[in-house]
Amino acid sequence: MATNDWRTGTYANDPQGRGNFDKQGEVNRGQKFTIVRYFDASAVNMASADLFKICTIDAGVMVEGVKVAIGTAEGGTCTMDIGDSASGTTFDDGIDLNGTAGVVESSSTLLQKYYSAANYILLTMNNAADAAKFWVLVDCVRLT
Repeated sequence: MATNDWRTGTYANDPQGRGNFDKQGEVNRGQKFTIVRYFDASAVNMASADLFKICTIDAGVMVEGVKVAIGTAEGGTCTMDIGDSASGTTFDDGIDLNGTAGVVESSSTLLQKYYSAANYILLTMNNAADAAKFWVLVDCVRLT
């Protein structure tokens, strides 16, 4: 059995560019990052069934979770779903925007998903909103 060292030999990066070690890519692998989006329904009213593309997830990224931090509660019945092109509720079904301010709601449907192709994280309103203020936080790690 051969022992291969990805830092040296045929797997290493050399001045002529031989080998398959991607120094730039290796630096990015494993980096964790959070995409944050702020929504203010008092400034831009949100109607029932409105769909918002929150962010683009690149190929080779794993979403580790989605959280919603409520700044101002809606003041009435108001829920939303968070998903992607596979399903409108991939990450959460029925996040309550009438919760207590300062409360953070975490993914309840799916905690992690790997994206082999680029995709969008989507927010779908189940009820109209005209007062809620909240942040959506998408926690990710780059794998490739």
